[in-house]
Amino acid sequence: MAANPFKPTAGANPPQLVGRDILVDEFLESIEDGPGAPGRLTIFSGPRGIGKTVMLNAVADQLQTDHQWLVIHETATPGFLDRITRTAAQHLDPKRRTLTGLTLPTYVGGGGVNFAPPTPEAAPPGFRETTSLLLDKCEAGQTGLLITLDEVRTSTELAQLAADIQHLIRENREIAIAFAGIPSAVNELLNDQLTTFLRRHRLAVMRLGGG
Repeated sequence: MAANPFKPTAGANPPQLVGRDILVDEFLESIEDGPGAPGRLTIFSGPRGIGKTVMLNAVADQLQTDHQWLVIHETATPGFLDRITRTAAQHLDPKRRTLTGLTLPTYVGGGGVNFAPPTPEAAPPGFRETTSLLLDKCEAGQTGLLITLDEVRTSTELAQLAADIQHLIRENREIAIAFAGIPSAVNELLNDQLTTFLRRHRLAVMRLGGG
């Protein structure tokens, strides 16, 4: 028996994405159009339960399948910018134990290998610097980076993200951002003076049943 395409669980991917293929296709076209294409920064807006998170998953899955892009998923709760930065840093240099000494076996006693945590270093670079390094790695492999951010709302962090993304777009980097949020939060975000550049990009408004 065929799987029921209706899955009311929050964020669960249905077996089929009915009626939304055109939105996914438009997003993928922006990837093929190259850096700076307006659709590479898309906001999916609609009431709760309409499937905004599913759309984020859909464009991410298709982008990974068709173009092998790296994807970082996050939700716009406090601290999201640091979380994205840490995830990007992990893709750059996964944590490893540091070899500090080697004791060779002898005839009179045992031997072993000594490990210690990495030596403390200076504060890590921020989002823009870390993302630039990760993009260097992605672009060397002829891919790019997609960041999805769910439940967006106006905040200092979102304003900082917008400013950093604007710089990366101006540098023609292989980056794309997909936001999702309820209409009231999206409207407030687009009207915020700190994120005005978002108005110049495509706003995908999701409505069902002619609402």
